[in-house]
Amino acid sequence: MIDNFEYTYLPKGKVIICACDQVYFEIFFYKLYTSFTKNISEFNQLHIHLINPDINLINSIKKGNTKSNVSFSWEGEAQISLIKKLKININDWEKILPIKIKKLLLAHSFSGLPYVQFLYHLALSLGIPWRFLISKNYIKKSFSKTYYASRRFALPKKLLTKTTHILFIDIDSEFKKDFNISFSEGFSVQAIKRKELGWSNFYAGLVFVRMDEVGKSFIENIYKMINDSLDKNIFYWGIDQSCLDMCYEKNLLDSFDKNYMDFTQDSDASFISYKGDKKWNQ
Repeated sequence: MIDNFEYTYLPKGKVIICACDQVYFEIFFYKLYTSFTKNISEFNQLHIHLINPDINLINSIKKGNTKSNVSFSWEGEAQISLIKKLKININDWEKILPIKIKKLLLAHSFSGLPYVQFLYHLALSLGIPWRFLISKNYIKKSFSKTYYASRRFALPKKLLTKTTHILFIDIDSEFKKDFNISFSEGFSVQAIKRKELGWSNFYAGLVFVRMDEVGKSFIENIYKMINDSLDKNIFYWGIDQSCLDMCYEKNLLDSFDKNYMDFTQDSDASFISYKGDKKWNQ
């Protein structure tokens, strides 16, 4: 990941953090920020890390960031060069990736085409090598969005030095009401566990970290995991959730004692994480 960045001021205390590109920022930031100021009392700050914003947005942020409850950081075009350097050795992917990730990537590459997904999964189950089924073009196109999605878990370490508690979220989200998270009790790192069996055990859209010894170890480990996947050119959509599973196996992560999150506007949950095409109509 890129460690060169600029910022208005460092996030401090109990902070909600997300990362995004300029397109997502311009569409979703205002709704998220409004719901944060209206409904959240336990966290004192919202921090947005921007990836490759243009100079007009940077200047606007520098001029307008006068509120203590929101802060910004950003990185430039180095991210584009990093993504371009990634190479796809499909034979390595075939050997390294577990079958559940192969199925996930096939499903995503044919999103919206359930019958095609079924046929490709059937072909995989019949022993046809995955490398003959997956589209290299899909993998290449997914590198950028994978970077955006996983960046919040691999931020420059300096950004987190003044934080005591962190809630990592997606920017295309909304707070419907306040949380009742215990800042002093319970496991140091918590995420929402999936109810259904799937390719991963945890959602990455809501992850709480208390910055004690265990929390800092979680930050170090997930940062290294994501960077290692970049270095090895095994950088796939869903890598952030795979890394959460690996942290769980290392006893660095546990599940929330209650489900704070849902995915639909009419839910009674504290936090809504919008998914799929419906997010554009919220």
